[in-house]
Amino acid sequence: MPTHTHSADSCLLAYIHFPGSHEVWLDLIHVSRRSTSYHYRGIVWNRPAQRFGNDLCRAPDGNQCYIAPLSRHHKPDWIHNKPLQIAAQAQQRYQLWLNHQLSRESQL
Repeated sequence: MPTHTHSADSCLLAYIHFPGSHEVWLDLIHVSRRSTSYHYRGIVWNRPAQRFGNDLCRAPDGNQCYIAPLSRHHKPDWIHNKPLQIAAQAQQRYQLWLNHQLSRESQL
């Protein structure tokens, strides 16, 4: 699989949930140039064509996961009643976000 390089300005904090799992992760993702996919853990996750209210993304091998950028105004329904785990590489950025020192717009 080819290695992709990403600029820091394409990096976002996002909620991530794999179907069948009982937890939701908050981790860093990278958005493709055309915003048609997310790059997470070395995998390209294609976003659905109908994006409003649909966070279920698909990898080339057919696996699926839910990915939704962190927002102060909305939490996806699939997050409720699941424990939130903060990935080590996302903790510093998440603290900045919690302290209102990092907005979603400045993540882009």
